[in-house]
Amino acid sequence: MNDYKKIYDKVLRSLINGSRHVSDYINLNIPLTNSDYVEDLSINKDFSSDLYLKYKNLHCLIQIKNKESKIDENDIEEFDMKIFKNKKYNCGIFISLSSKFTSNIEMNNFNIENFNNKTVIYLSKVLNSLDNINLALKLLLYKINITDNNKDNYSKFEWNTLKNKVE
Repeated sequence: MNDYKKIYDKVLRSLINGSRHVSDYINLNIPLTNSDYVEDLSINKDFSSDLYLKYKNLHCLIQIKNKESKIDENDIEEFDMKIFKNKKYNCGIFISLSSKFTSNIEMNNFNIENFNNKTVIYLSKVLNSLDNINLALKLLLYKINITDNNKDNYSKFEWNTLKNKVE
């Protein structure tokens, strides 16, 4: 029976276009205005990230992985470099649709990292809970709003308290 489940999961994964699936979720569940949009970057083969989301004051790069094997350090490093090299992005979301992170990297579902005033949220097994995308966007909006509105008085305590509630 376990072999049938593996085959079913593999077939299901092959039928899902990751960027279209996440883009459709965002368009259906996030209240985008006329100035907000989701851009599919996966059509540009030179740029391997999948989506760019302009939502309110978010300029978010979204990487989507739809693979059977676990997400490893190379997947994470490649995404991180894109976020931090490009000034266009003020945040990012790394999404693994069906797999977890390898045990050799210290990362769990909903891991939140801050580097150079850019926040990145790492999600795993998102097909089990697509609403984590919505929650991640709300957290990013909150983080960017308190940073933008209180550049000198930004409360790390407040952000860490919120982050701990999610984890």
